[in-house]
Amino acid sequence: LYEKYIPDAQALRQSPEIQQYMWTGNLGPYELSSTTPGEAGDAIFERNDDYYMRDHVEESNVQVMDDGFAEAPYFERLLRDREPEQATLNERWRAGDGDRYVPDTDIIEELQQRDDTTVAEELSPFISMMFFNQRANGHPMLKSAEGRIAINSIVDKQVIVEDVKRGLEGPPAATYQPRWSQFYDDSLVTARGIGVENADIRAARDRIRELDGFSVEEV
Repeated sequence: LYEKYIPDAQALRQSPEIQQYMWTGNLGPYELSSTTPGEAGDAIFERNDDYYMRDHVEESNVQVMDDGFAEAPYFERLLRDREPEQATLNERWRAGDGDRYVPDTDIIEELQQRDDTTVAEELSPFISMMFFNQRANGHPMLKSAEGRIAINSIVDKQVIVEDVKRGLEGPPAATYQPRWSQFYDDSLVTARGIGVENADIRAARDRIRELDGFSVEEV
């Protein structure tokens, strides 16, 4: 692709191949038709008549395939909105705007009570993340790697899954490589924040005691 636009880098950046993601190729059930750039906007996808999975239904080793993909995909067009604010997404759903969205766990119980909404659990092969401030300007202890390790060692991810995420997400992970992957090597993983025990708490206190200017007050 870049050879077509040499030596004009700006022309490459503004090319339809880059702007419309045409350079990526497509093996999926839909093709990108148009998109509105920016954090908020929308993207329109058209049915891919050459979707390859239709030709592999019988030979697939995926048990759920069967005849479900024989004529897939089954929608001619998809419209996907990009909405950065979860609260706005929730309000739009309450107003009847949209056919499908991914809510936060704190609204699941409300959605389950709605007659116009079906809540479905979906398995995902991906690792999701929750962030908390570990920047050096957040707390003096965070300027040190040992301080960050001490904190991360006792933030119990299982408690977050059960009490914050209401048991609707998980299990907690220590790497981006899922446990069921053939490339996951448990002997090389330091599983901080998983199965936190008293020994982990004592080790975290010891790390903090060794930091200059910090001490631990037993309670």
